[in-house]
Amino acid sequence: MEQPVALTARKIARGKAAITMAGLCLGLLMSALDTTIVSTAMPKIARELSGLALYSWPFTAYLICSTVATLVFGKLSDSWGRRAVFLGGLAWFIAASALCGLAPNMAAFVAFRGLQGIGGGVIVSTAFAIVGEAFPPRERGKYMGLLGGMYGVAAVLGPSAGGLIADSLGWRWVFYMNLPLGIAAFAVLAIGLSGLAEERGRARVDWAGIALFLLSVVPLLLGLSLGGKNYAWDSLPILGLFALAVIACALFLAVERRVDPGKAILPLAFFKDREYAVSAAGSFLSNAVFFAGILLIPLYLQRVLRSSAAGSGLATTPYVLAYTVGSIFAGQAISRLGKYRALAIACAALTLAATLPLCLIRPSWGKLPVIAVMLALGIGLGGTTPIFQVAAQSNRDPRSLGAVTASVMFFRSLGSAVGSAVYGAIMSGSLSLMLARFDWGAAPDLVKATLGNPQTLMNTAAVDQVMARVPAQYKGMMESLLARLDRGLAGALSSAFWAALIFAAAALACSIAYKRGVRIRASAPLQAESGPFSTTG
Repeated sequence: MEQPVALTARKIARGKAAITMAGLCLGLLMSALDTTIVSTAMPKIARELSGLALYSWPFTAYLICSTVATLVFGKLSDSWGRRAVFLGGLAWFIAASALCGLAPNMAAFVAFRGLQGIGGGVIVSTAFAIVGEAFPPRERGKYMGLLGGMYGVAAVLGPSAGGLIADSLGWRWVFYMNLPLGIAAFAVLAIGLSGLAEERGRARVDWAGIALFLLSVVPLLLGLSLGGKNYAWDSLPILGLFALAVIACALFLAVERRVDPGKAILPLAFFKDREYAVSAAGSFLSNAVFFAGILLIPLYLQRVLRSSAAGSGLATTPYVLAYTVGSIFAGQAISRLGKYRALAIACAALTLAATLPLCLIRPSWGKLPVIAVMLALGIGLGGTTPIFQVAAQSNRDPRSLGAVTASVMFFRSLGSAVGSAVYGAIMSGSLSLMLARFDWGAAPDLVKATLGNPQTLMNTAAVDQVMARVPAQYKGMMESLLARLDRGLAGALSSAFWAALIFAAAALACSIAYKRGVRIRASAPLQAESGPFSTTG
């Protein structure tokens, strides 16, 4: 069997390890920002490029391409070398950012966002793999926590930065800003990773597995992204996409069973290891819960409590800050304790306990109780990020770290897509049932037709536009009508949070399923020394 590339265990100075972590954090932050910063700039982009009909496609293209690239290039880094793949992905991301800024029309912008997503997926998968390979297992937790914290920082900075840059410099600078940041990260990492000695072997690529993987994941993500929005869930296009995904997935599993594990894009032997299987499932479930807070709480604040977009952002900021704190704290705790099962159970239990009150959310709650619950939820979810990565990597052959890390990140991304689709479907279905029984009274037919659409009712801007066109003499009646609709919307949010509670309960079950008494080794297996970036040397 062909062996993947192995690392030469060579110590370098502590300073170079610090340089490397700075570069990895900057690169990952830049990639994570691009999943949040575009949202507030998107209305201006769509108007200038005359692409309102394609409004959701830049997000869909980025999601699909980044999710696919995460697994494909994470695996290829086992053969091609982590340094080459990461720096190549970073250069790709920088070039694609420049193309996004130069996009002449919406179709080109969508294509360039897909290219940017490929670079983002490469950065995400290899950043965590580099930490797993460059540091001894016992030290990985604190560095994984720092990387995980970048997602929280991006969630805080992204929306406000996107609006500020688009308003002051123009939306194209949202992407041009990546050029100096990316070049700085590239230069820092080129220096820091110069001590990462890799012995590359002749790579055999699992092209059949990659092709079938693409045929299974791309239709699945397309169906999840377009279902309930562009097409009904039971429409022929969506059902066809899901059918293609299922057939291709079955063929993918059949092929991967026969492929040399050292070559397979997703070695099925990984799932025989309980720690890996639990980590992959836990990452999927916890990120599904995370997106409940990202998607549903702003809707509650803006539509039910009538907060402004800025006020909603300020209210949800504690959630992502708590996520960052939880990630860093859990990473430090893993490194100090050398164990992760008890900490995983504690974080998952906190997540479950914080999700339960959200299932009972009502218009009378106000902001403060929601913020308090979201703080607890953020800490619990943030803590799971480094735990699942460290547990998956723990005691693994360093030569397969790329595939291990990338596949866990893939399931994490898949969790966000599935969770978002589930919440959207539940919200839409619950609102449809409520609207079918709703007493509209003397409301004009135009109001019934507009607010009777679940998608419109969940759109704050659309509701505001309807209210702005209502004559003054009908304002009181419309306010009363909207208050009753908002109570129905709160009920739909409650239903969606029950789905999040199921995800959280399953994540807790995964954490309990970790083996008892497993300790993280002080040094990696199959390495003569503690690692090329050991802080002891």
